[in-house]
Amino acid sequence: MTNILILDNDECLGYFGLLNGIYNSCIRNLYKTSLNNKEILDKFQTLFIELSIELLKAGYARNYLDIFFETIKKLKSNNVINKVVMMTSNQRYIKNSYKGHFDWVIMMKLIFEKYSNINTSYPNISLYDLEYSCINDEVIYIKNIVKKKVSKIIERLNITDYKTINKIVFIDDKIKNIDIDDIFDSVRVITIPVRSYYSIISKTLFYSIISKYEPLFNQLNIATFKESSILNYNHDIIEMGYHGNNFYTNIKNNIDLNINLEQIFIAS
Repeated sequence: MTNILILDNDECLGYFGLLNGIYNSCIRNLYKTSLNNKEILDKFQTLFIELSIELLKAGYARNYLDIFFETIKKLKSNNVINKVVMMTSNQRYIKNSYKGHFDWVIMMKLIFEKYSNINTSYPNISLYDLEYSCINDEVIYIKNIVKKKVSKIIERLNITDYKTINKIVFIDDKIKNIDIDDIFDSVRVITIPVRSYYSIISKTLFYSIISKYEPLFNQLNIATFKESSILNYNHDIIEMGYHGNNFYTNIKNNIDLNINLEQIFIAS
């Protein structure tokens, strides 16, 4: 019997809006200057993953995300969890012309795979078995809300017989957007809500990280890296309010990912 874990991305596992903004600025530059230069594109991917992991550690990942990922790997190694799916409402491509070149959802998957392989006891076990964008892979709008249709995930996992599924556990900060209507009578889906997570790290810490990476991005002819990073950081401050730093610093210390997945999956 198959056990499936489905994880939302944004505001569930952490706050990744800043990373997305920096990434979009970088690829606009790369699309114009280096689209046919595989060496530069490969170096950019490696560099951006390193930057992202440093920012996740600084506070953009929800507290205990590394422990949560390690638990998932352990349960996969013990066959308690068989499939793990990244399900996101984010777009793969910010422009149609980028299609096939700069896939944000795959980039997030690569970041998480690398992040979950730091100090792990399970280096040979991948975190995700599938990444899925509700926007690009299956568009379902209801009153301007993107519904996350679980049956589409089952389909993409090439599972044709629902009877082979033991449980599906879905963790999301917006549980109301999960659509299980068409499988309700056939598959047991357990939804686990977490509070939406946002983060603003200190300006001093943010500037130190960006300044460290600026010359490396400049070597790839991404001259707007520091400027765009600061613009996105300041945008978050405005969006969350000038008092956001203290508020979100407190929120990030929550234990919402302290979830006993093993108990949930093996319980009758």
